[in-house]
Amino acid sequence: IRKLQTRTGCTIEGVDLVESLVRMGRAETEAAGLEGKVNIRQGTIFDIPFPDDHFDFVFCRDMLSVDEDLPKAVSECERVLKPGKFMLVYVTLATELLSADEADEFRQHLGCFSLDRDVMEACLSDAFAVEKRIVLGSQGVQQRVESGDDEAIRNLVKVARLETWRDEYVAEFGQRSYEIALA
Repeated sequence: IRKLQTRTGCTIEGVDLVESLVRMGRAETEAAGLEGKVNIRQGTIFDIPFPDDHFDFVFCRDMLSVDEDLPKAVSECERVLKPGKFMLVYVTLATELLSADEADEFRQHLGCFSLDRDVMEACLSDAFAVEKRIVLGSQGVQQRVESGDDEAIRNLVKVARLETWRDEYVAEFGQRSYEIALA
């Protein structure tokens, strides 16, 4: 989100359920000198802490697939979005490329409830006009790492650290928070 702010100059309001991720995001925002331009607060997609018709653009990354009440989450996104404006949904879904065992593990570790692409698209199209759907695999991340992209490499290092200091992280933030951060 900090790259988006730098490229567009817009003010960004971030909402995350996990307090440790809010603290981390605030620290990274401060280190980037973007305080007041990027604001991150704790909240839930079921009760987004902003008034109706507030945003010109909503970017929802990997939230809709982890919510057990998909229609309520989509409705709340629609509520805070100004009429005629746009929402970009980035969602991780289990596909036919995963075996049944892999899909179950995927659901367990990511906490995903709504992994069926058709269910997701139907729910979104009830509230929004879906203009375009792009299916991505891991190719983009692989290419970024291979090209030396600093952010992709830092993310791999974060995963390695999470695995190295698993017990300490779980002791401070809890098992569920660890699984979400690792995912």
